[in-house]
Amino acid sequence: MQANDIFKYTLEKHQKFEKTLSFDVDDNQTLHVLVVKNKDTKMYDFIPFRMNAQQEVKEWTTISFEEIPEIISYHTNGDTFTLLSLEDEHLDIIDYSISEGTFSKDRWEDFTKPNNIFKQKGSTVFLEEKENGAQIKITTIENASTVEKKEISVTEDLQRTLKKLLRSDSEIVDQEEYIEHGSIFEVQAYLEKGVFYFVENDNDKEEEITLTQINPLSNTITNTVITAPEVDKLRDNNTQIKDGKLFAIFQGKEDFSFNVYDAYTAENLKSFTLSEQLSQLTGIRSKKSNYLKEVEKLKNRPTVAINTSKSGNYIVSVNYVDQNTYNYNNFWFMHFMMQQQMMMMQPGGFGPHVENFYPFYIALPMEGSKPLTFVLSKELELLDNASEEAEKEFVDKKKYSEQLQENKNIYHPSLGFLKEEYHYMYSDKKEDVIYIKSKPIVKRASSKRP
Repeated sequence: MQANDIFKYTLEKHQKFEKTLSFDVDDNQTLHVLVVKNKDTKMYDFIPFRMNAQQEVKEWTTISFEEIPEIISYHTNGDTFTLLSLEDEHLDIIDYSISEGTFSKDRWEDFTKPNNIFKQKGSTVFLEEKENGAQIKITTIENASTVEKKEISVTEDLQRTLKKLLRSDSEIVDQEEYIEHGSIFEVQAYLEKGVFYFVENDNDKEEEITLTQINPLSNTITNTVITAPEVDKLRDNNTQIKDGKLFAIFQGKEDFSFNVYDAYTAENLKSFTLSEQLSQLTGIRSKKSNYLKEVEKLKNRPTVAINTSKSGNYIVSVNYVDQNTYNYNNFWFMHFMMQQQMMMMQPGGFGPHVENFYPFYIALPMEGSKPLTFVLSKELELLDNASEEAEKEFVDKKKYSEQLQENKNIYHPSLGFLKEEYHYMYSDKKEDVIYIKSKPIVKRASSKRP
C-alpha cells in the first residue's frame, strides 16, 4: 500500500529535532506538530501543520515553550482547536483558529493535574474531589474564554467512598469511538450525556459490581452495589456503559449471565444466560465451547463491547483477552504517553514526570479468539439472524502505528485518523527532514454484524 507523498519540511541550522505529535481535529482534518529546540532562543518551538481530507497542508503559527510540556488533552469546538498543555505547575489553554491558524493562550498558575480527565466532543472535563471528599469540583473547558466550574456537595456517608474513588487509578473509557475489546481495569470511568459513572469490578469480589453515579445536572451522587445473579462457580465479571445502560457479564466455569441494568437506578432491565437463551442463537452455538474453554484459563478475562447499529439496535460482542498483556486501546492517550515517555529517555530529561504515566502497553486479544456476537433490539430483546450495519467501525490504530514503527525509513512517527485515511508525520534518519504523508484505512469486507 503506497503512501501519498504530500509535504516535506527541512529543518534550519538553528533547529534541533525533538519529536512529532499528531491529532485528529475532526472527520476532515488532522494536525501535525513538529517539536524542535531553537538554538538561538533556547526555547522549544511547536510548529503545527494542518492537513485536510483534500491533502492540502497549511502551516499554523508557531508557539514556544521554555520546556516541552505534557499534552494532557485536546478537543475541537467549532472553528477552535484547543490544546491543554502542562508545564511545571501551570496549565496553558491554547486555542487555535482552524481557519486562520493563529492562536491565543490563557495560563492557569498553581495547577495540579487532576486524576480524572475526560476528553469529549467539544470540551475537556476535569473531575476532582476537594475538601477531603466533602466537595466534588467539575471544570468544563470549551476554550480559554469559555470555562464552566461547578461544585457538588457530598453527603457525609459518601465522602470516604468518593475520596478513595477519585484519588485511585481509574481507566477512562472513550465513548466517542468503538473499541472491539473494552476495558478490563478494576475501575472504569465514563462520561455520558453530562453524567459521570464509575464502575468498580473488584477482582476479589466477582459477585459484586459497584456503580457510582455523579450527576451534575441534578446535583446528586449515588453509590449502588449490584449483586451477581446465580451463576455456577462464578469466577469473574466485566462491564461497559452505553446509552445510560450498564451491560454486565458474570462469568462462571461453564456458563455466564449477561445482564443489562439502568445506569441511573441500577434496575435490572434484562438477563440472559449462555446456556439457555444465547445458546439458541445461530451465531453463538458453534463458538460456545471454545469460548468457555479459553476464558476459564487464569490468564484470560472476559470482555464486553457494545456498538450501536444504524437502526438503533445494540451489537454485543463477548470475548476474552490475556489480562497480562492487554490494556484498553485508548489510542490518543497511549500514543501521547509513549511519545512523551520517549522524550524523558533522551538526554536532558525534558518531559513530564514518571509518576504521571500509567503502563502503556497495548496488546491484541489472543490470536484466533472468536467473539460471541449477538444483537439486542432497542427494547433489549434478542434478535436471531439479525444483520446489522454498525454505526461505528473499529479501526485498529495500534496496527497502523506498529507498521510505521517497523519501517526502517521512518523515524519518530505520529498519526492522525480520518474516516477513510490516516495522516502521519515523521523524520528521516538524520532528523533534518520532516514528511507528512497519508495512507488509506483498509476497511473490513463487511461492517455488518453478527
